[in-house]
Amino acid sequence: MMSDNQTQVIVPKLASLPPEVRSSVDQMVDSVFDADLPPEQALSIVAQYLDDLDAEKSGTAYPTLRTHLESIGAYFQALTTITAGGNFGEARDLLQQAAGGFDQVGYEILRDLSVGVGAYCAAVVELKNLNLGRALELMEQTKAYLKKAGKLGAKYQPMIDAMEPESLYVAAVNAIASLDFDKAGPLTEKAAQAAERFAQNFQPGTLFYFQYRGMGHFYKANYRWVKAYNDFNQFKYDELIAAPDLTSDAIQAEQFLGKTGMKNEVLRDAHSLSVALVNLLGALAEFAPLMKQVFLSTFKPDLPALGTIKKKVDVAIEAASSAGPQATPLVRLCNQFSTQVRNLEKTAKPNKKDFGAFSGLVSCALFLPLFLLVSWGNSAFGVGLGASTLAAFCIALALIGGFGYGAVRFRSWFTGIFSAPKTGTRGNLGADK
Repeated sequence: MMSDNQTQVIVPKLASLPPEVRSSVDQMVDSVFDADLPPEQALSIVAQYLDDLDAEKSGTAYPTLRTHLESIGAYFQALTTITAGGNFGEARDLLQQAAGGFDQVGYEILRDLSVGVGAYCAAVVELKNLNLGRALELMEQTKAYLKKAGKLGAKYQPMIDAMEPESLYVAAVNAIASLDFDKAGPLTEKAAQAAERFAQNFQPGTLFYFQYRGMGHFYKANYRWVKAYNDFNQFKYDELIAAPDLTSDAIQAEQFLGKTGMKNEVLRDAHSLSVALVNLLGALAEFAPLMKQVFLSTFKPDLPALGTIKKKVDVAIEAASSAGPQATPLVRLCNQFSTQVRNLEKTAKPNKKDFGAFSGLVSCALFLPLFLLVSWGNSAFGVGLGASTLAAFCIALALIGGFGYGAVRFRSWFTGIFSAPKTGTRGNLGADK
């Protein structure tokens, strides 16, 4: 290796080399790229070519041949890095190095192949970093460069096909980030269907079969969690309770991905997230009916302040809408806030069951102090109420205190008592005892 201060060797283009040298280079490329060799085996073959390369025998072609072989080595080293540990960041850097070498010697097909596969690795890295827009751009670049790579790029057609569900899923996640669930839902379903179709290209029981079936269910499970949690925060408990089993896709994803061996980081992360989603969705499915029960079993007065809040949210929606397309996520957030306020208002309104349950409790709580107070007054002031009349009078007061005007429904129960002749005296009270 030369230092940066040294004059770099000028690498002649392959096209400038003698025909027999170019022919041997093409044969070597065919033997390595067209043989469908595992990356590790191809890498060892390239290493042998490098060991056999003689500077004196190669003459002026030596810099070109060495650069070419080192670039092929970097290419297969990148593939080995992906298959061995799923380190897409390191693979991206190696493929950039390979593409630069191929460009230097003028081997355009291998340059385009390296750029295409490198763009795919970069897209995976951006996706993990949640740079969704950039990930979509890189996926499109992958397709374009692999098509330019001709028959060598065609060998990666399965990877291009595999990008369809991934691209749709990234678009769905992008829509979720913008709170556009109307768009995210169909995109997620399409991504899951594309993954399922791609899985059918492989024999059942194989790694890729489990991988793509698992990822299809993972796409749906992730969307289901985000949407369900969003509904929960807007008090849409009825929708969550009525929904089918929330955990079904997450369970399927966990099972399929668990059978892949999880040899790379992407699969390991997806499996771990599937386990998390199984538990989160399960907890949410149990929590929603409990929250509804809490709301329905607690007396809730009307909340007049909600009217003012609704007006403010409506003004915010109108103002944000006038700000153009860049404010679309804010408008959707405002709409969700508005839905949340209205659902809270609907839940907060007392109903007949509330009055029935809690008015009875209030009446029961009032009876004893009223009985003691009226008994004391009857004894102290000589009112002369009989025991049954006194008890009925206390019950009537308790019902009025608990039910208010609604206590008239009980009038037939104690009307007869109050309309009876008042013959009771203080002595009569003692006699009743």
